[in-house]
Amino acid sequence: MATTGNGTQEFTISPFLTPEQVSILVGVHVKTVRRWLNRPDGPIRGKKIGGRWKIPAAEVNRILPGRMRT
Repeated sequence: MATTGNGTQEFTISPFLTPEQVSILVGVHVKTVRRWLNRPDGPIRGKKIGGRWKIPAAEVNRILPGRMRT
């Protein structure tokens, strides 16, 4: 978030989400999201960038319609 000269705020939306953000959106514990990410056949895919998980927003959209398994 940044403040411009006229006092308004600008937000940058990342195409990637953290496991914490995914857990809130999907409605499961963050440990469940991390477990999914560590499974090669897990319901969600992500990549570790700089030691942190990054999940494409498209992955969350793909699993939200109720096709999720824990």
